[in-house]
Order: sequence, then structure tokens, then C-alpha cells
Amino acid sequence: MARVVILDRSVGARRALRALLEAERDLEVVREFSDPTEALRFLLRVSVELLIIDEELLAEGGLDAMEALMLERPLPILILSVGAPDEEQSPLLQAALVRGALSIEARASGADPQSGALLRGAVRRLIRVPVMQKQSSLRPLGQRPSSVSQRPSSVSQRPSSVSQRTEPSGKVIAPLAQITQQVDVVGIGASAGGPGVVADILSALPKDYPASILVVQHLPMGFAEPFADYLRARIRLPVSVCALSQPLLPGRVILAPDDAHLLLSRRGVAQAEQSEPISGHMPSVDLMLDSVARHYGERAAGVILSGIGRDGTTGLRAIRQAGGLTISQDSESAAVYGMPRVASESGAAEYVLRPSEIVDALLLAAAGVRESGGRGH
Repeated sequence: MARVVILDRSVGARRALRALLEAERDLEVVREFSDPTEALRFLLRVSVELLIIDEELLAEGGLDAMEALMLERPLPILILSVGAPDEEQSPLLQAALVRGALSIEARASGADPQSGALLRGAVRRLIRVPVMQKQSSLRPLGQRPSSVSQRPSSVSQRPSSVSQRTEPSGKVIAPLAQITQQVDVVGIGASAGGPGVVADILSALPKDYPASILVVQHLPMGFAEPFADYLRARIRLPVSVCALSQPLLPGRVILAPDDAHLLLSRRGVAQAEQSEPISGHMPSVDLMLDSVARHYGERAAGVILSGIGRDGTTGLRAIRQAGGLTISQDSESAAVYGMPRVASESGAAEYVLRPSEIVDALLLAAAGVRESGGRGH
């Protein structure tokens, strides 16, 4: 039986949620709290499978409790929202995703049995997600990571490579000195636990970074523009959410929209395509990376970061087979070692790296572009 903790100000809401979760007897609500600090003290002592937090408590200590919990004793976290995020709610819910929340779900309605079934299904999915302990990557708005000042101000200066090491899985990680690719386009895919590490990696790239960057980050509906704003406050590179069609430009970050796939329609042109989900995902990391492989081949790079499931592995394999650079985040730094694990164990990822090493790899590949004196757009 899975053990759940509820954090909600309303006694009535807590009772209703307890009744909903315990109705089928495979879920047990072990404690209810109205105060985030009290919930944190309990969760640092007692092992449970899931924490459910009411959206309204995020601004009243809930975010701080989440951050402390994910640093000390990480576990899956679900945020209950009053409904679809509006313009004022989005930044708060986005902050919860950055701090480690795996999902945002609408409250179940007593008048709608289907909403209760959907919520129970979401809870059952999340309690099976392995969440890894990681170092905090959060900084005040607009502050860049300390490593930025130590990185080359221009990509013409190559970073030092790391020595060979072995992952816990036994996979040997090759030193970055072996990277020979010259990359024109970088495709990055992430899901749960991804927003913070996406920001960390992009914030460490210089403003003259010569490759174009495509990002597919799985997010709830309505979060593409707030995520773009979040990145704009933290990185040097210009950020846009893909419209119907737009050209690839050096150093520009193009994000997938809410309700469409992001892909390359032809060399040098990105487009948002509204079609069917692929393996349950829209936008799909696989589709984006596959299009990058098809149009850029050995001058492409693919990066898989923290996330649930296996989206991205097929597309990453296509890049590797075309001779491009393929990377997955390592198990120690990934908040959710799902997507990166599949990419690594399948052989789609040639390199398994920490975020700082991913930056070094992208700088090395971009330095090759500069030294060759041209780009392939």
C-alpha cells in the first residue's frame, strides 16, 4: 500500500481528498497538514511515497518546504490546482515545477466521478517514479550560476575535458577530449525535474554561442510562455516559443509550444506542427530530435535531461547513427532518472554527463564550428 501525505489549508478539502484516495484501498493517507513547516518536519523523519500540495499553499511556505525536501529527502510531489493555470497563477506553478514537482493536476470534483478516477490514476503513476537527491540549482531571479564567470567568454576558448569515469550502472563514460563533432544545432529534451537543469545549462553558454538550440520540455498546458519568461530572466541567449515557422539563428533558443510538436521542416527552419501525440507526448522529444538528425546529421547534437519515461531515446539514436553528438544526464544529478536512463542503457547516448560537463561538451562542439570557419545552416 502506497503512503501519501496531504498538505492543504482546508479541512474539508483534506477530508474529501483522503476519502477519494482511500476508496480503492491501495492508497493510504498517513498524515494531513495545513502548515508547510510542520509537513516538512514530518517528511524529513518518515518515509512516504507521495506528497500532495494544494496550489494555494505554494506562496505560503510550500515552495521553500519543497526545495528543502528535495535536497534532503526527495520524493514525488503532486500539486493540486484549482483549474487551468491563468496568467497570475502560472509563475507560481512554474516555480513548483522548477523545485521538483512532477505533476500539476486539477482538483477532483465530487459531481464528476471521472475527475476522481483521473486524479487517482495520476497518483498511482507518480508513486512509481524514482526521484533522485540532487544539489540545489536554484538562484534568485536573474542571478547566473557561479560557474558562468569561470567559463570562456567566447566559444573559441575550449574548456578542459574531464577524465574517464564509470556510472553506477557500470557504463564507462568517455573523456570529453574525444569529442570531434562540429555542431550547428542542439536539440534538448526534458520532462519532470527538467526546467531547472535546462536553465542551468543554457545560462552557462556565452552570448556568442554559434549553434541553434531547440528545446522540448514537457509541461502542463499553458506553461510554454511562462517557461520562456523563466529562461529569459536567467540566460544570455534570446528565447522564443516556436510560431508556425521560424528560421534557425546562431545562439537562439526555440521552445516547443504548448499544443504542437517542434521540428525542423527543412534545413534551417523550425516549425510548430499540430498533429497527433507520439507515444502520448505532444510536443515529442523523439520527433524533434529525429528531424534534427535528418537535416543536420553529423552536425547535430542531442541532449536528454531529467524526466519520466523514454521519450527522446529513438530520436537520440537517430542522431548517433548519423554521426552526431549524443548526451544523457547522469544518474547522480538527474532529479528523475527515467528518460536519461533509457537513453544511456539503450546506447543512444554516447556520453553520460553531469550538467557542468554537458556545458563543456556543447562548448567543445561549438568551438569546432568556429575553428572550421563556417556553419551548416
